[in-house]
Amino acid sequence: MARELVQATLAAMLWVANALVITSLFEFRAVDVARLASYFLMRHPKATSGNAALLVVAGGLTMVVTELVPALLASAFAAVLLWNSRPVIAEVQERFTA
Repeated sequence: MARELVQATLAAMLWVANALVITSLFEFRAVDVARLASYFLMRHPKATSGNAALLVVAGGLTMVVTELVPALLASAFAAVLLWNSRPVIAEVQERFTA
């Protein structure tokens, strides 16, 4: 039971990370952002695994040190999220924008 909950939470957090990148850089309707975010979870596995590693690092820092450290490193986490999502950004620009 707990394992499935962790997997569902991780999938939801990765979906939200994709949605955050798409929403921040492009103007789509909310339903289109939701569809694109879920589409890119499997379309670009390297970006998804990189974002998963980023979530693990943030969670590990929170557990080991304090909740303040990920907040202080938020700009670095945002930069890494954008760097990991380069293939997603490029494909959205190429296929889904005019």
